Amino acid sequence: MKFTLRYPQPDETDWEMIWGCVLGFVAMAGSAWMAFRLPTPQCVIYQFSGWPCLSCGGTRAARAVLHGDLPAALAWNPLVTAILAVAAMYIVYAAIVCLFRLPRVRVSAVAPSAAIAIRIGVVIGLAANWIYLIARFSDRG
Repeated sequence: MKFTLRYPQPDETDWEMIWGCVLGFVAMAGSAWMAFRLPTPQCVIYQFSGWPCLSCGGTRAARAVLHGDLPAALAWNPLVTAILAVAAMYIVYAAIVCLFRLPRVRVSAVAPSAAIAIRIGVVIGLAANWIYLIARFSDRG
């Protein structure tokens, strides 16, 4: 896997601008939703089966992150907490490179063995998170 820094071409899609704005809007909307104490959606999978989905506890994890309680966020859902952390870092990165017109990070030349290792790592991470959630939330466990 090769990482490079380069300026975007004039006809190239500005992914940092697009995803930075989308993630920023979602973060602000979610924060406002929680600040106004609006009702949060219930997990349909959990309601019907008693088994948690991969994102069960995610809203409570987000609320804990907003209150600065990282241990509680990790306890509610480690995967969602990690995704929130990565999203926050991406928003900061996107804002900096867009505002100051800096070169962007690009990934190229991903070796097939690295791609397989990444896929296996993602599957193991998802499975580990789900096993944790089943042990924590399951009515059947």
